[in-house]
Amino acid sequence: MKIIEQASEYNQFIDSNEYCGVYYSSEQCGVCNTMKPKVFSIYQEAGMPIKELSLNQFQEIAAQQLILKSPTVILYEKGKEITRDSGFIDLNKIFRNLDLILS
Repeated sequence: MKIIEQASEYNQFIDSNEYCGVYYSSEQCGVCNTMKPKVFSIYQEAGMPIKELSLNQFQEIAAQQLILKSPTVILYEKGKEITRDSGFIDLNKIFRNLDLILS
């Protein structure tokens, strides 16, 4: 699983991909650890780039993106948010959204 390690990497990632996802998680979040492999698997099967961003490490980015719950997964199109799911993430919704984009 790809993890964002610098703030500049975050900006470059969402700005340089036509579509991409960011999985915002917290180290102490049990749901984050449970959902992460499932979300990453759906993105990887769709051929969509996704990276994880630690809310503990990048609190300023979390505040800028208005991340209020963890985990949160955001799908970006050309650097702009198009979908957001938080908490107990609906995996079917993510699958449907990616399927719509790719079809």
